[in-house]
Amino acid sequence: MGKYIFKLSNYHAIKEAEIILEGITVLSGENGSGKSTISRWLYYLIRGTNDYEYFVDREAFNEIKPLVESIRRASMLLDYDSAIRGTQTRQMLNELWDKGIEAYQEKFDSIVESLFDSIVEELSDRKLPMALRRLSTIFQVDYSRNDSLDSFLGKASNKLHGNYYEIMINAVERKKRRDINSLVSVISNIASIGDGWPNDISLKEDSVSLLNKRGFQEPVMLNRAIYYGTQRTINSIEYTSEFDRLLRRPFLETPNQLRVIRMRIQSIIDGTISYEDENSLLMDEPGLYYSRNDGLRIPLKQAATGITSFAYLLQLLNNGYLQKDTLLIIDEPEAHLHPQWIVEYAKLLVLLNKKIGIKILISSHNPDMVSAIQSISRKEGIIDTVHFYVAQKRIEEDSRYTYKDLGTEIGEIFESFNIALSRIQMYGEQN
Repeated sequence: MGKYIFKLSNYHAIKEAEIILEGITVLSGENGSGKSTISRWLYYLIRGTNDYEYFVDREAFNEIKPLVESIRRASMLLDYDSAIRGTQTRQMLNELWDKGIEAYQEKFDSIVESLFDSIVEELSDRKLPMALRRLSTIFQVDYSRNDSLDSFLGKASNKLHGNYYEIMINAVERKKRRDINSLVSVISNIASIGDGWPNDISLKEDSVSLLNKRGFQEPVMLNRAIYYGTQRTINSIEYTSEFDRLLRRPFLETPNQLRVIRMRIQSIIDGTISYEDENSLLMDEPGLYYSRNDGLRIPLKQAATGITSFAYLLQLLNNGYLQKDTLLIIDEPEAHLHPQWIVEYAKLLVLLNKKIGIKILISSHNPDMVSAIQSISRKEGIIDTVHFYVAQKRIEEDSRYTYKDLGTEIGEIFESFNIALSRIQMYGEQN
């Protein structure tokens, strides 16, 4: 199954955290103790290392887009019928992305040469000086009156070819080097603005360090991480977000072992979930839809928030993203849930781990969720791979938290919950 140890120290609210992941891991602590920070950075590392080459290609693609746009703008100097339109530009970019930067280089060179041949053929001597001045601006190439058309186009062609080649070679070298600085750049595509790179962060897979000063390795047994914070995600999902993409796009068939879990969720919410795109005749707008067994069909965003919590889990199952090589990270899964449904949700998480070995990290403030995870894990025989942590301050004046490993026990977590009961007594009616 694989055992992971994630360390994060002296970062934001966290003084020290050493978190073990081998089954189900539960983080508990008061608000502002850094639970979401741990969740986010674990997600960043798993996704960043697994999708490293994808993000390197995307960065290179974004650098090449202006080169393609300059070709389109330059083509507008020619006869209208010869100009590269916006739709053609999009086609070029789509083909570039599909083929990859290296495979597309020959096509790019051909497009540049074709454009410049057309410029030579179609620009009259009368229009030439003005056209060259505009081309010098478009391609950012120096132009003087002494430049002939051939010499100027030669400089512009060399610059376009050279820029493309430099971007391509840089991407190829980054993929080979796999150095930490390049990973930092990649993770900046995922991380929240202002997070900054922690000075003290590490991740081990079965005692093998995946990060060091020389570079990094991707996990062998974790091919994807899925992260969402229930509270924020229910309120708003961005269409362009990675989590929304997982909800929209099928990946694999649901493993046979998990079909019973899928049926269990459908029974709990008394219905099914589906994604309707722009090609569906039934939908009002693209998005997730909840179809209740009595025939009611509404956009999921109009359904009860408790149903939405289960719906996300169900749709991840429907699309085949919950596999044995997945790390599922959820902030506050119990948010919006009735106490009975909290226990049902805990049961689902335990079954997901038991059936296929999916690793799960949750943060929770709720005593029912914490207690249910412990009790059900013990009943289902997976308690040996369950870990509970509580965030503590060593001294009251300390503003940062240390995460204490409680193993499979939850007594100290409940001590923090009991503070609320004592305050109710303090603030409420005195006997």
